[in-house]
Formats: sequence, C-alpha cells, structure tokens
Amino acid sequence: ELVGPGNPVLVLNATSRGDWVVRVGVSDKDWARLREGNRAEVQLDAFPDKIFEANIKNLSVVPDATSGLYQAELSVIGADPARMATGLFGKAVIYPSVSGQQQFKAIPIDAVIEGNGPDAFVYIPQGNKAKRLPIKVAYINNDKAFVISGLEGISSVIIDGSAYLTDGAEIKVIK
Repeated sequence: ELVGPGNPVLVLNATSRGDWVVRVGVSDKDWARLREGNRAEVQLDAFPDKIFEANIKNLSVVPDATSGLYQAELSVIGADPARMATGLFGKAVIYPSVSGQQQFKAIPIDAVIEGNGPDAFVYIPQGNKAKRLPIKVAYINNDKAFVISGLEGISSVIIDGSAYLTDGAEIKVIK
C-alpha cells in the first residue's frame, strides 16, 4: 500500500462527463512499483465519509520539474458526475502490483548511461572489451541506482569513463 509523504494534495479533473481523473505525485521509488490498472482508493475532502474506487490510468515517465515527483493519473470509478467538481482536494491509497519486498541490485549511478525512464544501459567488462548491456532501473537513491533486471549473473560494471565507451571498445580493468 502506498501513501505519499505527508498528506499529498490531489487534483480532480474531468476529461469528459463522467470521466473523472485524480492526479497525484509519487516518488521514483514508488513509481517503479506501479503499473497501469493498479487499484487505488480516493477520499476527497468534500466527501470525507466516502471512499471512491479508482485505477491507475496513466503513469508519467518524466518527473515534475518543481516537485521531482512522477504523476500518476487515477481514473475514479462510479463517481456521480453531478456531485463532482474540478479542483477538489483529497488523498489516495494506491495498491502496487510489484511488491515492496522485491530485491534490487544496487550499482553506482556513475555506471548508468543513456537513461530514458526505467530503461538504461551499463557497460560490463568482458575480457579486455566493454560490452553494452540494457537494464531496467527501479529507482535512484543518492549515488546508487537500484536495478530491477538486466544484471542477472553480472558481478561487475564499468564505472570510470563509462559515458565515453562504445560497445566492443578495448578496456583495461583496474581494481
């Protein structure tokens, strides 16, 4: 179960009559655990005794420049259009499909190159050559990237100079 830090502010908007959407900011760590279609519950300040069922309709792949949070759009199910209004405030609980207990491999952020959302690359040493390897990043915390997949069976990644390498470039491993 996810709840944003403190009491997150939600914004309620309609895209058409009866199609109400709640937008909420989530951290990168929480964003990595969410999927479109995940179940959520929304409680609006205007209706404190009512809990609305919702599903994740859309997840942004770029964080907000001001807050650093990723936007999740929740589609509210069964909301009475006559009782809803744009701009209502509230809170949400989102139930992720990916367990918070999932184990991630931590690598130095300096090893990650060409990131686009969760998709990125690293270089690994393969003999005296560099091999470019695709990875999926769950989240970043300080100087570490936590990797969901792509590093299975890999014990080391190239850190220094990784941004200047090409696939198959000759390297000298220094430990």
